[in-house]
Amino acid sequence: MELRFLIVLDDICTNDDWLKFVRPFADAVNGSRVIITTRDSKVASEVDPWSHPLNLMQLTEEDTWALFLNKAVPENSSENNLNNVKAEIVSLCRGLPMAIVLLGGLLSTVELSEWSIVIDHLLARDHHFLKCIVDLSYEKLPSRLKLCFLYLVMFPKSYEISTRRLLQLWVAEGFVQTSNEPSIDSQDMAMTCLKELERRNMIEITERKSDESPKTCQGVYKPSLPEKLGQYLKNLRYIGLRWTGLHTFPESIGDLQCLETLDLKYTNITTLPSSIWKAKSLRHLYMTGASIQKPSSKESSTSTS
Repeated sequence: MELRFLIVLDDICTNDDWLKFVRPFADAVNGSRVIITTRDSKVASEVDPWSHPLNLMQLTEEDTWALFLNKAVPENSSENNLNNVKAEIVSLCRGLPMAIVLLGGLLSTVELSEWSIVIDHLLARDHHFLKCIVDLSYEKLPSRLKLCFLYLVMFPKSYEISTRRLLQLWVAEGFVQTSNEPSIDSQDMAMTCLKELERRNMIEITERKSDESPKTCQGVYKPSLPEKLGQYLKNLRYIGLRWTGLHTFPESIGDLQCLETLDLKYTNITTLPSSIWKAKSLRHLYMTGASIQKPSSKESSTSTS
């Protein structure tokens, strides 16, 4: 007797993603169901034209504005001089908490006189505004914070990361510069970086200890691997992307001359760039559970599994 199933696919971004997932379920027995969630109404309508998507209630204009002020404007600051951009901000965020939090974090680092410029830039790219907010937020990060933020791509989406472990990894990778002050150690400086990313709403503290210090955290919006990965993380020795759902890997992997281990198990990557053979220190390439054609090279001594 064939068993029925219920599959829940969270945060489907494109119709192509859905088509890749649905193929194994084409001959499902009667009564089985696949439920998807998506932020894109177009994806929802294309998945099943005969169904009626359930639209979750978005925040009201008042709640949107209140949350935005909480994230973008310091306490005790007047909001009277924001009235000229209020309507555009509320419209841009569409009542989506993630958009509000990200935009608030971005504008909190921008002079008020430049807010209109940033908002106009986002409105011109309305269809991809979430990614655009993240890109702009990333561009405005100091160099040391860019490396720390990009490191979050190594963890699965919504994965709760031990802050103690994350700070140790940042220090081990050399992302945190040592201080000339003997009273300030590298762990303290790493914590300063974490708090700054939290202030910018690019990291969310998910659990705190009894003394209110961060215990676990996660990325508010999972960054994608940048094309210039090798330039930003040139001393990286280990990349673990297992279960991340990543689709592509940048050509700049060849610039990672210190990379020894690349774990792509259970990702959606199907091909690897030919530049991978330029990563001369690469010794271990893990691809179980991913539909990747193993790259062939007579010159390579890399082990694959």
